[in-house]
Amino acid sequence: MPVVYGACSEQLYEDEDNSTKPAFVITEQEPPTLKSEITWAIKHTPSRKAPGSDEVTIELLKGAGDTAVEMMHRICTEVWLTGN
Repeated sequence: MPVVYGACSEQLYEDEDNSTKPAFVITEQEPPTLKSEITWAIKHTPSRKAPGSDEVTIELLKGAGDTAVEMMHRICTEVWLTGN
């Protein structure tokens, strides 16, 4: 007998009144980006790529070393916490 996965998965999320709801609700925000994540991203971004609208090249970030990581960490944390 074939199984109809779409119908089965919809049943998992239906309330008794046939309204759908999420399986869980996130109540806590994830922590901000780690410096090690920024270091990894800078290191693993290919060189010789066109810069974005801010015109900052990856070569500039790689050349600035720990200073770039620190500044990017401050920016990322501020954006993560404030949304701006």
